[in-house]
Amino acid sequence: MSINVTRSSMPPFEEYCDEIRGLWDSRWLTNMGCKHRQLEEDLQRYLQCGQITLFTNGHLALENILQAFRLEGEIITTPFTFASTTHAIVRCGCKPVFCDIDPVTYTLDPDKLEALITERTAAILPVHVYGNLCDTDRIGEIGRKYGLPVIYDAAHSFGVFRNGVSSACFGDAAMFSFHATPPPLRPEELRHPRRGKRPLCGRQREDERVLRGHGHLQPAASGRRDRKAPPGA
Repeated sequence: MSINVTRSSMPPFEEYCDEIRGLWDSRWLTNMGCKHRQLEEDLQRYLQCGQITLFTNGHLALENILQAFRLEGEIITTPFTFASTTHAIVRCGCKPVFCDIDPVTYTLDPDKLEALITERTAAILPVHVYGNLCDTDRIGEIGRKYGLPVIYDAAHSFGVFRNGVSSACFGDAAMFSFHATPPPLRPEELRHPRRGKRPLCGRQREDERVLRGHGHLQPAASGRRDRKAPPGA
């Protein structure tokens, strides 16, 4: 007897065929076709955010977010995450600095965060775990205090809300994943999204085009905020 740890949710075969039937008429399979745009619109409504950009996978989304912020130096993150989080940091030329986790939620412990901030710190990259959201209020306060962008690896929090606010709305940007292991979203939840919108990161449309541009970034002013001195500096 085999027990599936994870199992993909599949629609009825006939329903799936009906969904993609229009593609045989349009022949539009790539480059932001009608299905692509419809998914973006549905996700914007459901996640209550103003800007959505789709990527092949969550790792590429995270890498492009880090590139869009023009980060250099150290990025504080958690060791309790999939290797992809750290790989994205390293592949963007930055150094990961690990902050210990809360023993109850397994998310980044804000009590240990501030002591790790130095003049080399470029950003904070917390990770929501198993549907448990980070202490977004305290992490956000620390980010604002030192002028550091907060970028969430939100692969495990798709469809998670706190006090009616989508996890997409915390921090300066968030990355989600449709991989099989994160908590699943029922199809009817996406078809009937919650009401209301809130910006994901408040960035302009041009930055969204940068994220779409396969990592080819044009020279521009740094996206980092005015930095404040870390403790003891």
